[in-house]
Amino acid sequence: MRKITICQQESDSIVVYDNSEDPIDEYSEELSKLMKMGSISILKTSESSVVLRPSKITGLVVEDIENIKNEEIEEEKPLEKTEDIITDLD
Repeated sequence: MRKITICQQESDSIVVYDNSEDPIDEYSEELSKLMKMGSISILKTSESSVVLRPSKITGLVVEDIENIKNEEIEEEKPLEKTEDIITDLD
């Protein structure tokens, strides 16, 4: 799953999600076309649609959140209990 953060002038960022399987570089390239448009545009993803004014967008951040979640899970693995280790040595 992809997390897309749309940074805007004078407003909070908008976050949307998409289930695209496209490589992240190709996906980002397609999204960058949005910023070249001159009028109000609609960004449609698998999860939602957003009506945007491209002239107010200052940046787009595209993240593959499955990779981020897997890394966070690896860091949060619990350590073995001390008593389990001692019992295994007996």
